[in-house]
Amino acid sequence: MKVDSWEPTILIIKTNKNEVFGAYCSSDWATRHKQDHGGNRQRYFGTGESFLYSFSPNPIKYPWIGLEHHENHLTPAKQLFMCASNSMICIGSGEGQGLWLDESLTYGRTETCATFNNDPLCSTNDFTCTFVEVFGFK
Repeated sequence: MKVDSWEPTILIIKTNKNEVFGAYCSSDWATRHKQDHGGNRQRYFGTGESFLYSFSPNPIKYPWIGLEHHENHLTPAKQLFMCASNSMICIGSGEGQGLWLDESLTYGRTETCATFNNDPLCSTNDFTCTFVEVFGFK
């Protein structure tokens, strides 16, 4: 909620194994509250400007798969950029979660996902955060 009005945001995570990675999130987080015509809350939001990154073992950026392959038809699984609720946040999904954090921002998970076709962002899929920082821009 503290970064709802900021767009874009950069998420930085450091784990208990001193691995550093995160995400560039193109849309404001308040978008998670918007509803469709039927009154249903949006589950996923954001744009293809979002990306995941990792600094270890080597710096790498994982852009949206739609930019890399210039596909004319993208399946819904390749367009799952950002998701948030009171119990978690997720950046990238489809066949795995690119970056997932629990509500306390203490525990997370990283997997290969269809949105970014990324490798896991750290050495183990499950990790414990020692540092979480978000920078917002207007």
